[in-house]
Amino acid sequence: EDYQTYWTTYSWPQKVFQVLDDSEFKYKENRNRFQQELRENTVQLSENMSEIQREVDLFINFADEGKVDEYYEKVKRMNAKIQESYELIELYNSREVLFGIPPTQYSHIKEIVKNFEPYQNLWTIVYNFYQQYPQWHEGLFNKLDPELIESNVVNWAKTLNRLAKAMKDEPPGLIAKTVKEKLDAFRPNIPLIAALRNPGLRERHWKKISMVAGKGEKGIKMNEEETTFNMLLADGLSDYLSDIQEISEYASKEYRLEKQCDKMEHEWKSVQFELSPHSDTHTLKGVDDIQQLLDDHIIKTQTMLGSPYVKAIELRVKQWEGKLLRLQAILDEWLKCQNTWAYLEPIFSSGDIQKSMPAEAQKFTLVNSMWHSTMEGTVKNPYVIPRSQEERILPNFIEANKLLDAILKQLHQFLETKRLA
Repeated sequence: EDYQTYWTTYSWPQKVFQVLDDSEFKYKENRNRFQQELRENTVQLSENMSEIQREVDLFINFADEGKVDEYYEKVKRMNAKIQESYELIELYNSREVLFGIPPTQYSHIKEIVKNFEPYQNLWTIVYNFYQQYPQWHEGLFNKLDPELIESNVVNWAKTLNRLAKAMKDEPPGLIAKTVKEKLDAFRPNIPLIAALRNPGLRERHWKKISMVAGKGEKGIKMNEEETTFNMLLADGLSDYLSDIQEISEYASKEYRLEKQCDKMEHEWKSVQFELSPHSDTHTLKGVDDIQQLLDDHIIKTQTMLGSPYVKAIELRVKQWEGKLLRLQAILDEWLKCQNTWAYLEPIFSSGDIQKSMPAEAQKFTLVNSMWHSTMEGTVKNPYVIPRSQEERILPNFIEANKLLDAILKQLHQFLETKRLA
């Protein structure tokens, strides 16, 4: 058995060397094959880019407004081809580096992009213009975005003006000039669209606009789904632009006040009383953050009430001010009650004091019961604004503080009498 094992293993080194020789041969064979494939790929890529350049050259002949969709699709396909070429350049160059081959330079790709860019910009803008232009006139007016329209009109006109000059001797240059003229003709409508699409406009403002335009209070209906900008132009609103802008600006200032009110109300939605356990009840842990927010909002609300633009929402603002002032009164009474109650609570837990001051002990029992029920309710509903608007909470604290003041007075007299005795 040992003899057989010896002769079996004796030949292993020779086999190993044979395997190494075979691997080296396959490595060189595969390397040569891969390099050949890479050379063929780079040649094919160069040929493809030459074909792309020939296709780009054809764009100079595209000048039929009736084929805008077709041209735009060609632009997208060309973009995809150029992007694919860039990806292949990166891939093939990385493989050349692996083989130790100097990366092939495809400098003509930059020339292709440079030649294609004007046509890409032109037909992208023209396509988007013909998609959106009908919507500006005949689409639902309440869906128009004046800021986006203005941005598109300004940027497109600027780019088309540059392209028209660069292509003045080419057929596409006429398309650039034609569309730019349409944009220039539409541009004076933008201020009117912006004024009428003001989110602050309410029914009362539309009545004013209708009256200004001589249509009566119900002449212009902006809540109707079918209203278009062309309908508003037909109503002659462009003739009253300055008056409409004045109404719209006033509405904007009213709207800013509305949003301030909304913001303040929203900020209070998550604000809660912080409570600390105290014996078999709770106490307020701290109200510094609540007080800071409250002070800030009271000032803002009173400033709003002094604004000349508050009239339309004056009732709402006054009601909000009432809530804030009520909260301030509650906090004052609550903290006062808490301090006095916390001072007296251990004193009136004493049986001797209860016997010596039975009337005051009875009063403190009433306050103590109110305190426990109030804190129990606050545990269940810790949100500051809803809790502060509960009907009995402020009167209860006011009455409790009156009782506590009376108790304190009698307690001081009792202690003074005992001291002198």
